[in-house]
Amino acid sequence: GIGGKSDMFSSRYGFWSVTKDDVIYVGGGCDLSDYFFSDCWTSSDGGKSWRCVCKSMTGDKKKGIIYASAVALEGTLIVAGGSEQPHNGVDALRLHGSYWSSSTGGVSWSKMNDEEFQRTCHAATVCGRELIVIGGSDDVDDEIGGGDAKTQGQDQDLV
Repeated sequence: GIGGKSDMFSSRYGFWSVTKDDVIYVGGGCDLSDYFFSDCWTSSDGGKSWRCVCKSMTGDKKKGIIYASAVALEGTLIVAGGSEQPHNGVDALRLHGSYWSSSTGGVSWSKMNDEEFQRTCHAATVCGRELIVIGGSDDVDDEIGGGDAKTQGQDQDLV
């Protein structure tokens, strides 16, 4: 449960992960029964124990996020893009272009934009004060892109 200890978050694929200040953060993804997650788990002991700090980072408990990427930028966690789907896994997968940020260690999340950079199955990194999104696809039915990159942050406040 929230704030409680757990041995491990449930098995999943397509999740995001990032490390900030020696804490590992893991969230989102899907399990083998097509349940989509939008949670956030932390480990401060190298993955020996885990704690759920947020059950729904987007505030929509009916949908989960898969194939997003995550970075830590100037003390803030950022989860970028991905796809969203209702937890039942039956309805159509929808490209999720929003970026979410947390300055509370994953406990609470704020939406940073309104789907400006729609990407799924991509990578993200930080260079200076810029969030760089590389490759992936901007269409859930499209083939995966190569070396194209989109930059967010030069003239925007990311925190």
